[in-house]
Amino acid sequence: MAIGKLKLTYASTVLIAGLSGCATISEKSCAYDAWYDVGFRGAMANHDRADYLDDILKDCGKHGFEPDIAELRRGFGDGTERFCEPDNGFAWGRAGHSYNGICRSSEFSNAYAEGYHIYEIETRRSAIVLRLSSIRSELETLEKKFDEDELTEEERGKAQRKYDKLRRERKDLRRELEALPFV
Repeated sequence: MAIGKLKLTYASTVLIAGLSGCATISEKSCAYDAWYDVGFRGAMANHDRADYLDDILKDCGKHGFEPDIAELRRGFGDGTERFCEPDNGFAWGRAGHSYNGICRSSEFSNAYAEGYHIYEIETRRSAIVLRLSSIRSELETLEKKFDEDELTEEERGKAQRKYDKLRRERKDLRRELEALPFV
């Protein structure tokens, strides 16, 4: 797969997911959006078909609109075909989105798992780097505290135990960071 195509797929998937975060629909969308497009967006946002269509019917009914069920289903079907492409599965997982199993393709599932694995690694790497930065600040604060003459023996001992604990944590985190694969 070409990198440019992957980036485009990834960007469009993230954009669609961001724009359609829930299965409800506004009165304006009920009035003006094409039913095919509403169905397509629902599938591209990984909504469960039955729940999504039911939500659309209820929400638009509350606003006095009756959706074209055939067009909704057709759009959802086409959207599901598009969503279930392996490139999209990778992008969906890479973005850290949950997946509800609407695709029957093992290729999609494998690509999603690969993308999600990369997401998990990068998320963990970021958490470690953030924690290491925090530990560095805490250690610097404790080192300055050790230079203070006003510390009691008990306070100095408590600070030393915290300092030692932070150094052990830093060592463990650095080891974990080194062991993480580069993606």
